[in-house]
Amino acid sequence: MLPTVRNKTTAREYWESNPNVMYIENTWTSNPLIAQRVYNKISGGNSSKHWLNWVLEDYFGHSFSHAICPGCGSGGHEIAMLKSGFVNKLDAFDFSRASIDLAINEATREQLSGANFYVDNLNEFTLDEGVYDLACFTGSLHHTSNIEHCLEQIRWSLKTNGFIIVWEYVGPCYLLWRDEQIKYVNKILKLLPSEFKLDDAISLGRRSLAQQLNADPSEAVRSTIIPELLREYFDIEYEQGCGGTILQPLYPLLNHQRLIQDDAATNSILNLVIEYEDLLIESGVLGNDFRFFIGKKMS
Repeated sequence: MLPTVRNKTTAREYWESNPNVMYIENTWTSNPLIAQRVYNKISGGNSSKHWLNWVLEDYFGHSFSHAICPGCGSGGHEIAMLKSGFVNKLDAFDFSRASIDLAINEATREQLSGANFYVDNLNEFTLDEGVYDLACFTGSLHHTSNIEHCLEQIRWSLKTNGFIIVWEYVGPCYLLWRDEQIKYVNKILKLLPSEFKLDDAISLGRRSLAQQLNADPSEAVRSTIIPELLREYFDIEYEQGCGGTILQPLYPLLNHQRLIQDDAATNSILNLVIEYEDLLIESGVLGNDFRFFIGKKMS
């Protein structure tokens, strides 16, 4: 029998205790070289800028009057949007009070008068009609169980011709890795020199649903259906696969302190792993576990 999915109170407790979990050092995009390659993929190979700078400065190239950012966490991307000058006013919410307090403190420190951070729930929030010209999700939809309600509210709240930006994990639900992912990650681990691994005997194992629910009950609850639902609620005018199928499960098993050293050996290792992942995806052996979307409100 499968374990019962933990309730929203338990999920909130997790994020209250771990408000900065998205920014920990052993996540794959925390590595500068990997991050730059991901940003380049997001732009379709046209830019090495951070994806947020590229989309605001180059893809759109004009300012937005009022943005909404659901599931903002501690507000790192939202602060950057306001500081860029391309977003004049921004509302953002998260169900973790600890995360929102961090965001408010940072906005106050930066003297950003256009920021409005508040507590609300992605599965239950409501918005007024036609308020925003931009909505932005940065890794929060895969923590949402009622994605339909969430996207319906965003569509309702956007002005005519308003835009939605989504940078999201769309891989296996609950991070229950596929057989192919486990196989190829462990092949890479066997080939890597000892100094680049946390332990010579380390490998990627199969986790149970119960283990994942105990780690974070909101993690990837309906992640695989996100692309289809985005296409149902919005006109998607730009979409890019961003990999992560090998790099996301692999990177926490590596010695990230060694991997942030900017030397020839490190860069060669990382570039080889990135190319290996790209080859597996391009050949159809694996799909992209992360995708980037730009959509428009349906007329």
